[in-house]
Amino acid sequence: MKINLPALFFQLCFLLFSAAVTAQDGYVWNFDAAPYNSIPASATSSASYTLSPVGSGSITSGTTDNVSIGSCSRNLNTGAFTKPFGFRFSNNPVFIGNSYTIEMLFKFSEPGGYQRLLNFEDPNNTGLDIGIYIAGGALNFYEGFNLGSTVTGNIFPVNTYFQIDLVRNASTKIITCYKDGTQVATFYDGNDNFIPKASAGFGFNFFKDNADYSEESSGKVVKLAVYNSQLSSAQIQKNADLCSSGYFWYFNNQPFSPQTGMTGSLGLGSYQLQNIGPGTITANTNDNVVIGNCNGSFPVGGFTSPFGLKFTNNPVYISDTYTIEMVFTFFGPTWRNRRRLVNFESPSSAVESGFYTWGPLNIYYGSNNGNFYGPGFSDSVYSQVDLVRDGTTKLITLYKDGVNIGVFNDGGDAMMPHSYTNYEINFFKDCSGCGEESNGRVVKIGLFNHMLTADTILQNFNNICNTFYIVPVKLSAFNVEKRSGAALLSWQTASEQNNKGFYIERSGNGSDFTNIGFINGMGNSSIQHDYYFSDASPLPGKNFYRLRQIDADNRSTVSQVKRIDFNNSHDPVVYPNPFSDKIELSNISDNINYSIIDAQGKIIMHGLTTSGMINTEKLSKGIYLLRLNNGNKYWSIKLVKNQ
Repeated sequence: MKINLPALFFQLCFLLFSAAVTAQDGYVWNFDAAPYNSIPASATSSASYTLSPVGSGSITSGTTDNVSIGSCSRNLNTGAFTKPFGFRFSNNPVFIGNSYTIEMLFKFSEPGGYQRLLNFEDPNNTGLDIGIYIAGGALNFYEGFNLGSTVTGNIFPVNTYFQIDLVRNASTKIITCYKDGTQVATFYDGNDNFIPKASAGFGFNFFKDNADYSEESSGKVVKLAVYNSQLSSAQIQKNADLCSSGYFWYFNNQPFSPQTGMTGSLGLGSYQLQNIGPGTITANTNDNVVIGNCNGSFPVGGFTSPFGLKFTNNPVYISDTYTIEMVFTFFGPTWRNRRRLVNFESPSSAVESGFYTWGPLNIYYGSNNGNFYGPGFSDSVYSQVDLVRDGTTKLITLYKDGVNIGVFNDGGDAMMPHSYTNYEINFFKDCSGCGEESNGRVVKIGLFNHMLTADTILQNFNNICNTFYIVPVKLSAFNVEKRSGAALLSWQTASEQNNKGFYIERSGNGSDFTNIGFINGMGNSSIQHDYYFSDASPLPGKNFYRLRQIDADNRSTVSQVKRIDFNNSHDPVVYPNPFSDKIELSNISDNINYSIIDAQGKIIMHGLTTSGMINTEKLSKGIYLLRLNNGNKYWSIKLVKNQ
């Protein structure tokens, strides 16, 4: 038996499977009720698969806990279990075969030497212990003897939630392991031990050691899922984002009708957008929406001033923690060129609180607060704005086109629905008059009662085109790995229609991308194709990659962004360069002395680096020299400010 950790990143692919269950379907148990007594709501087969509790321990479903995974945190219902306890999945009739995905979202509440995650039953050798467990914070495979840590390091600490996905490919016998949506390892199951044996009747156990109680631990579980197919890496990443569900309105019909565009089931009532103001809106108005590097003819809501939309917060959906996301554009004159985006109604009509554009994004609370954030908004140019409020810190993080442009301290609790229940949120409407309203067009409004992650916001921005037309190329996998000092990109298509090819784009900061290559597509194809591209000269530090697929008619679709770091050099890395309002530093510690010198040799700025960032908003356009000094060594780096 051997562990195969190949240099070439394994390519996930979809195999043929029964018509009863599609590649995205399976059995999912969420632990907000007695989860093992009935068929899951997501069941797509006629069979009645259940989870059977095994062991003398107990589980209490519906236990509320603050579940944090990645940079996202939400209160969710869990199943709190005590050892010795486990679940058994009976594979009768056969659901799990040689290709599968098993997904778990859980935490262990106490330390343990060995903590079992999965154990596969083997009728041919009941004494052979086959399974996956955590030891010392590392992930291990066990096949009658310890095969060693496949994922090393203390990356599974106690009292921390994780999503673990195990994706097995029947053809290659490779199991790909994901933690919190990111691939961490591959394992070669050459002996076919990590599958349910003898087909029907033999399954596997969660959290339970078949032999004894020595590898069990108490903990909490949010979700267990089994699929008889391989989930794509994109779907696994999406599942790992706990903060993705909310209410969306797309403006391709009457957008203010009850529950239009609703996704998820987080709220209790029938939320709607209400048309307010004498202005009008015409839904499903086609327009060429250009946002970032994406463009297409999208259905929008074209509105005339004075106009607005109102969201009624009854019953309570939005409170002190939220995300508001808007894709829109303004055009035409308005008073002082102010254009209201969001206005929070107040029990005191004398106090206004909200966000508006006045060149850049601005904050208003009773009077102009003078808080300007980010680059300006231009007429007839679409923008995505995200407002993310943390109810604990009272900080609102502002994003424009997927990029963080600043943080506002809402210490007075002004930027949220007052008294929560009966006070609304207005879009595009000034609550005291018509002075800050404008003509415009809106593509999307989204409301979330939680904080979206920065990655999700950027992905929403990158994927805006995919919402409105059928993507002619189905991308089933996209991965990046290091290989001999280069970045190897590999991707896979399940089908192609009028595919001219793929531009490969790279960025040092995750927002400013440049083209570094092109790979021809297959044109039209209904079978799987694999593609590869090697970036022989990656940037020092962070590298962000994405694919831009081009149709025969030059329409483009942007993939999700993949990141990989090259930090072999001991010299500091500065990005972006050229820069605008800030520069970031990597490969160097904080509290390093820095100075910025202009072309005449004058020191313009100096100080200590903090959080790997230097604010450069006040610098004029031009060429500068950045000097860094850590007490032992000096560095001089040429900088260019382009706006």
